[in-house]
Amino acid sequence: MTDRKTTWRERAEKVINRINAAFPNPEFKNWGLCEELILSATAACEQIIKFGIETEKSAQLLSKTAYFLYEKGKYNEAELLYQKCLFIQKKIYGENNPYIAESLNNLAELYNTQGKYNEAESLFKHSLKLWETALGKNNPSIAYSLNNLAGLYNSQGRYNEAELLYQRSLAIMETALGKNHPDFGLTLNNLAALYHAQGEYAQAEPLYHRSLAIREKTLGENHPDVALSLNNLAMFYEAQGETREAELLYQRSLIIFESFLGKNHPNTETVIANLERLQTRKVHENLI
Repeated sequence: MTDRKTTWRERAEKVINRINAAFPNPEFKNWGLCEELILSATAACEQIIKFGIETEKSAQLLSKTAYFLYEKGKYNEAELLYQKCLFIQKKIYGENNPYIAESLNNLAELYNTQGKYNEAESLFKHSLKLWETALGKNNPSIAYSLNNLAGLYNSQGRYNEAELLYQRSLAIMETALGKNHPDFGLTLNNLAALYHAQGEYAQAEPLYHRSLAIREKTLGENHPDVALSLNNLAMFYEAQGETREAELLYQRSLIIFESFLGKNHPNTETVIANLERLQTRKVHENLI
């Protein structure tokens, strides 16, 4: 029985390595390939867990598959794979490796999305500390980590703390990546949303527009990050009663999300709800 189990494990590891080589880092440009391979990737991840295959390549596949599932809104499945990836990486690299920081950050983002703020904050801070120790305080990875922790604080209404972290993140990104990098645009969008949440519309609007312009130029007009910017700008206009502009932006955002993520993704559902709310408001206002 032991020999047979060993043989099956060896076969499984070979399959895992092949799938890891074929499954790309989930990005917009290769999303279609990820869709084609996701069933094979998740099956391979099940074999990793079943046979206890703890290698660099198995951790890589777990991380990539988890990220794709997270982006598809399958949070419970993603969480399991992220946790297993982190467990393997700690065994291979120890507790203080940058790979550990990245995995902690990914798991924290998932928890933040689910509203598990205490768990997310602890992991974000741990990740940030590891990155600062390994890479120094001006590396782009630090900027991403600061942006993510700021997003958590924004969600909790801790606006002053969030603003300081966004500003730090932007300063690092401007130096390391330049003002026209899409990640710079991401943080601009998030800072705009922070000002928007506080009713500081004069500060928010130009940042929203600048972020959208950067993302459209660098990512293309049909990228899901562009859809996020469109949705946020639509919410901004809706809050000021500019319903026509808001409706057009919601519709553009919805087309992109439905095409890229499908109708049942949380981002798509959010835009649908926003558009329905706006349309109900317009009907009500016309009846008065």
